[in-house]
Amino acid sequence: MPDVHVVRLDAVGGVERLLCAYLVNGHGGDRVIVAGQGVHPVLALPAGAVLGGYRRWGKLPIPRALRAWRLSRMLRAARPDRVVCWNTALPGMLSAGPAPVVYYDHGASWTPSEELAVLIAGCAGVVACGTSSARMIALGFTAQPRALITVDNPGGRRPEVAVRSFPNGRPLVLGVAGRLVGVKGFVLAVRALAELPEATLVVAGAGPEAEALRRVASGLGVEPRLRMLGTVADMSAFYRQIDLLLMPSLRDPFPMVCLEAAAHGVPVVGAAVDGIPSIVGSGGHCIEPTLDLDGYRSLGGTTDTVPPRIYLAGSDALGEPRAVAPADLASAVRKLQDPTIYTAASAAALATAASRADAPGWAGQLHAAIQSIAPVSR
Repeated sequence: MPDVHVVRLDAVGGVERLLCAYLVNGHGGDRVIVAGQGVHPVLALPAGAVLGGYRRWGKLPIPRALRAWRLSRMLRAARPDRVVCWNTALPGMLSAGPAPVVYYDHGASWTPSEELAVLIAGCAGVVACGTSSARMIALGFTAQPRALITVDNPGGRRPEVAVRSFPNGRPLVLGVAGRLVGVKGFVLAVRALAELPEATLVVAGAGPEAEALRRVASGLGVEPRLRMLGTVADMSAFYRQIDLLLMPSLRDPFPMVCLEAAAHGVPVVGAAVDGIPSIVGSGGHCIEPTLDLDGYRSLGGTTDTVPPRIYLAGSDALGEPRAVAPADLASAVRKLQDPTIYTAASAAALATAASRADAPGWAGQLHAAIQSIAPVSR
């Protein structure tokens, strides 16, 4: 029988896009239980993949007290070989059916909960999306998983992309991409824009911080140089129109947008937190965050989505989240405006992307990890 994947699909982010990539690259017969409020229309799932919702039955909400019963009924009816929980821990998950459970971590371990601790300790094993995710689990949880395997997110250089040259003769186009929430630090990019009069900023993504970003931009007088695209279906078109990607996150285990930018030869200026430095490398510049959360809030940032701890790769330890200063972000952008440095960073970014598995290769690696943790014969 096929595997069943339990995942939230009501937003468009790394986990959601990876699940779609996994299904369309050789695993279209697997089935999905939706843990959130529904399926975002941008996400392309194979026909018939969704078994149903954990929180909703059609358009009707399922009372919290009945959700574990609903989950158990769906899993027992599907009779899967395995259940894969994608970055979510539902109450009663381990007792919902007889199939072994594999947990895939893509950042949930940064915000620990009792349900997640129980799942990590009791499941057949854990697949981590990168080194920072694996170390967060190893350092942050008392009860360790039976197995822990790291499978880096996919990259893959696009063969039609050449090394970029610095765009002389026109304004610099900066970009940010992701869900518009406080943990992404996009307000810092808007404030850096005020220190870069020669630049424009393009924002790809939707979320609750959209209006706050516009208000900050208006107050700084940079709103004419800010373009808010909302949810973008064609991300390749987005990367083709920007010169640099800014990644001022306060937390990011393994940002797919950094790899996507690298695959398009776009250098990245990011915060030196979690998994960002391991991806950026020489394909851009990483900045040590210096602002505490009070300082971040004073600049218009919100911290309701910021976790209590992050992974510090330099010391292989957990620490308090901090934010990059907008002036430091702007300074790093100026350094990359040197044509020689920019071209070298673009070449390094493409080399980084080429060193990573493409989507089909990554799907094969993830399946092999799941099979290693919970072997089945088919």
